[in-house]
Amino acid sequence: MAGNKKRKAEANGLAEMDRQLYTTFRSAANSISALYTSSLNLQKRAFNSGARHTTDKLLQWALSQQESGEEVVNLPDLLNALQAEMVVLEGEDACLAAAGDGV
Repeated sequence: MAGNKKRKAEANGLAEMDRQLYTTFRSAANSISALYTSSLNLQKRAFNSGARHTTDKLLQWALSQQESGEEVVNLPDLLNALQAEMVVLEGEDACLAAAGDGV
């Protein structure tokens, strides 16, 4: 009889350890899922912020053209302004990538 009680106690102890392990694992999995969801939301917000910034810069350029008396935006001028902005952004991306490599 004593051996039977000992086995039951060991089985109960293992079951409790299994529950604790499951609870810990579930908590970690939920944290990883929340972190992933948060990173996706932040990525989307960063993208939208960049799009807003670019649109604002383009709007400011068009308004400056209008203020200087231009009624129609010349396509080559628009292309040159956009290409110049792309060069600046590519330079910023390269700097950020280099800074990230050093971490």
